[in-house]
Amino acid sequence: MAINTDFIEKMAKKIDVSQLGKTAIIFSDSSYSQSTHNFLPGQTVYVRVENVGNGDKQKRLLLLDSSKKEISAITLNQSGSGPYLFTSSFKAPDKPGIYYVDIKIDSGSGSVYSSQQNINIGELQAQVSVSSEARSEVKGVSASLVTTVISPTITVTPTVEEVLPPNFVARFFNFFKKFLNSLTF
Repeated sequence: MAINTDFIEKMAKKIDVSQLGKTAIIFSDSSYSQSTHNFLPGQTVYVRVENVGNGDKQKRLLLLDSSKKEISAITLNQSGSGPYLFTSSFKAPDKPGIYYVDIKIDSGSGSVYSSQQNINIGELQAQVSVSSEARSEVKGVSASLVTTVISPTITVTPTVEEVLPPNFVARFFNFFKKFLNSLTF
């Protein structure tokens, strides 16, 4: 007996796979047009996250030092009605170094978004890393996507752009659909 593919298509629509690949992006301007991970001491850091989950349970940003100890905790501002937009801003630490921006958005009903990205304060040669995860669950079936992007050593302050394989999520669900179709009982 083959599994009905309508179920898979309905599941994919409910999960809204277009949102799974989105990650938090850090900006140097309030219009969210200058994506960067490099800041001067005291400069304002802007954070913008688009997510399917509403953040009813948790919507927080932690600023961590280089040993990942908490410096400050910020509640993200929420707007929209699905997808939701979460924003915040804070002053970069005065001491040069590498710091981490840790974001968690939890709807309390199966949709969880978490991301940890580093920011470089001052003129340092440092490695920029981005790690994000978005997870959504529908009636016991879950899908998740984890992305990690690491750039080479930075000697000037170029913009770091996140790169995701094109159509990764679509290919994943297509593979999953074919796999379930091949099962017989």
